[in-house]
Amino acid sequence: MTDQDHSLEFTLKEDLDLATEPNFHIPYLAGEFDGNRHRISNLSLNRAFIPELGLFGSVAHGAKITQADVENVDIFTDSGYIRGLAGHNLGATVSKSYSTGRVSGGWIVGGLVDESWGTADNPHSGASVISGGRSGGLIGWNNGGTVRDSYSISSVTGHWDEFSGLVGRNNGPVSESCSTGSVSGNSSVGGLVRINVAKGVISRSFYDRETSGMEVSDHRRGNTTTETQDIATLSGAGWNMIAVANSSAHNLSYTQNIVDGETYPFLSWQP
Repeated sequence: MTDQDHSLEFTLKEDLDLATEPNFHIPYLAGEFDGNRHRISNLSLNRAFIPELGLFGSVAHGAKITQADVENVDIFTDSGYIRGLAGHNLGATVSKSYSTGRVSGGWIVGGLVDESWGTADNPHSGASVISGGRSGGLIGWNNGGTVRDSYSISSVTGHWDEFSGLVGRNNGPVSESCSTGSVSGNSSVGGLVRINVAKGVISRSFYDRETSGMEVSDHRRGNTTTETQDIATLSGAGWNMIAVANSSAHNLSYTQNIVDGETYPFLSWQP
């Protein structure tokens, strides 16, 4: 990949509704995409036997996706590698972006990214995830990448193994992250991360054991709903967080905001 390939920059100028454009997606991104806080809605993909489905199929090393708001996705394939926003993150940075809707596939499914070698910084997912295995509400397989300041409210349903609320299989650092969605599967199920391998390290991260249904996840016990909505639990762990009056009163000077005792933590930039 040449420097010229990475010099391409794209900025979304207005909201984009894909309701009349079924199966529209961008197979490969090597430059920079700035969603500019505009919403991309109603992405619908139903492609049998085609892996790497999402708004972006694969994202190259050195590429960047920022401020991409992908809402009400409906993605299905009977192959693997499915996600709402970006598929194979081959060393790119995905930041301040989110997805909602439903993603369903055979293997390695993520609400935002399926398999990541790059950086997920300040993302969140509310997409429901249904798959055969190795899947997470945010990332299916963090394969040497970095996840920080993230959270997932995704529900995750699996049929075989390695399912979790945030990351299914983890082989990299995950920090200052939170999962509050429900998780269910036949075996090998986790609340935050199902399994850590090699370089997988979890720090200053939490999940709600009541909403997830998982008392213990990867040898760590989850928090109660009350604890997860308590600023003392999170700021005490070193999160860059402040309490705000309500969920619309964002304080952008901090990474995370919370309505103390009423809401889970949320990213200060999110709509």
